[in-house]
Amino acid sequence: MLPLRTIGRLLNIHAPIEDHWAAVKHILQYLQAMTSYGLHVTRGSPLSLYGFTDVNWANSVDDKKYTDGYLVYLKNTLVSWKSGKQCTVARSST
Repeated sequence: MLPLRTIGRLLNIHAPIEDHWAAVKHILQYLQAMTSYGLHVTRGSPLSLYGFTDVNWANSVDDKKYTDGYLVYLKNTLVSWKSGKQCTVARSST
């Protein structure tokens, strides 16, 4: 869980300042508010997991970096997604 890892990092600081404690408090309030959200799966209902991905190879004229992404659906609910741009461009040695 990302928020819990973040809290761990913030509290691992040797001398946390008030901003660190405020961030921890904000994360905990967020988690408390989200307890009623989630995926509700009933017994016997078929689970359908679908994934889609796409990439655009070096279509950026400016920097020649590719853009890629994916979507993951559980039944009709989007449960995960990512979109990003390549960090570096490899050059051919030949």
